[in-house]
Amino acid sequence: TEAIAALLQSKKAEEGVKVDGIRVLLEAGGNPFSSCFEDDKSAVQIACFESSTKVLKALIKTGQNELRSQQQQRRRDPKLQKQPETFFRTIEATENRQMNFALKHALAECLVRGHYHDNDSQNLYLELAVVLYQHGATLEATDLMRLIRGAKSFRAIQHSLENKDKMVLFSTAKQDDNDCIRTAKRCFVATYHHNYPSGSKTKIVNAMERSNLSYNSHLLCRMPWFNECVKDAESFCPWISTESRYSSNSAPSKEQDIAASKEVLLITNDEQKILAHASILAARSVKLASAIRFAKISHGADIPEIRLDMDVNLCKLWLQHLYHGSLVCFAKEENEVRKDLLNLMLVAEESLCPSLIQECELRLLSSKPAKTCFCWSCCNTVGSPSSLNADEKDLDDLLFAECMVYVEGPSRLISGSSALDVLSICQYFMESASSTGKQISYNIDILAPTLTSACSLPPSSDKKVLSKNSRTRMNAIHALHAIAIQCIFLNFSNVIQSQAFSDSMEWNILSTEQIEDAARLQQILLLRTCLDELFNSCLPTLLL
Repeated sequence: TEAIAALLQSKKAEEGVKVDGIRVLLEAGGNPFSSCFEDDKSAVQIACFESSTKVLKALIKTGQNELRSQQQQRRRDPKLQKQPETFFRTIEATENRQMNFALKHALAECLVRGHYHDNDSQNLYLELAVVLYQHGATLEATDLMRLIRGAKSFRAIQHSLENKDKMVLFSTAKQDDNDCIRTAKRCFVATYHHNYPSGSKTKIVNAMERSNLSYNSHLLCRMPWFNECVKDAESFCPWISTESRYSSNSAPSKEQDIAASKEVLLITNDEQKILAHASILAARSVKLASAIRFAKISHGADIPEIRLDMDVNLCKLWLQHLYHGSLVCFAKEENEVRKDLLNLMLVAEESLCPSLIQECELRLLSSKPAKTCFCWSCCNTVGSPSSLNADEKDLDDLLFAECMVYVEGPSRLISGSSALDVLSICQYFMESASSTGKQISYNIDILAPTLTSACSLPPSSDKKVLSKNSRTRMNAIHALHAIAIQCIFLNFSNVIQSQAFSDSMEWNILSTEQIEDAARLQQILLLRTCLDELFNSCLPTLLL
């Protein structure tokens, strides 16, 4: 094992000599994952700073093959045949843990050094990091926090080249309980508005008066297309499930019928037609209100027509939120749910409906995205804006009620295969806000639970209680962006195999010989971008 380190650090040995020497030494019993060198570094860590990607690949691949071969030979050893299965599993678990530990720490140091070195060294370290990811190196959420702390130490003495090359960037000490608490399941708490029915004279809403907000939901349950949705996909809103059973036998009162009698015909891009109540749509979206007025003036028809750039499935989900204040039934496949939520965020942005954007964000952050309802009946608290937020005196509490909802992480829908899709949507919203000079107008509170209890808010919780227990307040789109960045670090090998990553490459203009180099450069660029976000954005705030 010591000979491996000497070979790696040799300035005279050529790359091919190092590769051949590594294979010979490992076959002779060397262990590249053992931490027996200066500062408890393994041969894998030394290879990251003394050799090329080709040498590192040979070291890891040969080391992993030799380890598997040793484990198989141990199981076939006649002298050990009578040992129980737990005997082999215990030894193999220790060996695998040592290997994963060495790969993890080498990866962490490559990431930190890749971020802070100059361009040439940066590309080399990030390329080495990609190699480590591809050969099984992984990070956990607690590792990201320790990585951030290591980066701060690196910057503190960056002027000293000698110390910068020798310092320990990633502590090998056992993680403490605080790290575990910070990465435990979080609650994401938000408030948004439910509109009062047209003509309502109610000013204050409390827990006993939620039914004052139910009229639009009653109308939704009486629509044939919605009843078909509930039959095809079971509703996760208890109120809707109960009401839909009796909707065919009941009707709204005569006065309310008059208030909602003016209808609008929505035509989707697949030429499906849906009738909706113009007053309800106009109340939830300023842009829809303008479109309805324009349609009435242009066509002069009793029922104005509006063409929508969305298919009928997306339109029905969109209308669920406009009427009920929450989505209530989804496709059963998680991939379809995620796709619908991302598309709905774009629809909501186009139609100027920020409450739908926020609902989609919360569902993307949630561990139960298709099992939680945010409507006036299911939300945690409901009240007038003045009773929940005294700072917003300019809001008209005659028009809507303010509701508090929370979801519990970790995200079920943001994974290695989907993180880039989520990240691109977040970047679109953030760049759009930056170019227009408008701030995204809503925030969420992030609560970190203890190790022994999941997050929960009592039904009577209010702003004062929340402020005392709040982990931090963050713009909702920034929180979603941070979680996507975190997911990329923790699942990088899956990310670079995802369809979204493949779609980012212009394969049609590349020759067969160029594809591998182009993919490698794209992987390095992705890592560099995520490192900038990790060390310079709100992600440290979310983690620490």
